[in-house]
Amino acid sequence: LCHRYMRRRLFNLWRKNSQKVLGGQGVIGEQRRLVYIALVNSRRPVNTNEFSAWRRRHGFSDVLLEDMPCAEQVLLFQQAKLVLGAHGAGLTNIIHCKSGTPVVELMPSGLDRPCYPVLSQIFDLRHIMIHTPRAGRRHDIAVPISALDRMMEKYG
Repeated sequence: LCHRYMRRRLFNLWRKNSQKVLGGQGVIGEQRRLVYIALVNSRRPVNTNEFSAWRRRHGFSDVLLEDMPCAEQVLLFQQAKLVLGAHGAGLTNIIHCKSGTPVVELMPSGLDRPCYPVLSQIFDLRHIMIHTPRAGRRHDIAVPISALDRMMEKYG
């Protein structure tokens, strides 16, 4: 009971403060975007062409968060229908998502970090982890398209 109470309290406090970031303009509205968090320097897909075609076919918006203002990031994640991204700091923005939003984390094999499953639980999100083989340098990954297809059948 205490855990659920604290989770809900943290959730409500964060939602209230995120509205301050937006100057009171942002409202969690209708979900409408499939968001892919693109990374520039690490955990890039080695099967880029196949993965890009898959994202286009399903209507994903590719976003680079590094240069995006904070208020835009909050709005983007509030409007997300589904969030897809490789394990990394950009996934922290899932705290702005509407309850129940699926969050698909591409986790490089051998890396076992529970931070986003825990955040998803706190903020009442659906966390899906897809393990990806490592490839190349800088922890690049081979994105398993068949696993993404199965995920989209269920959550897309």
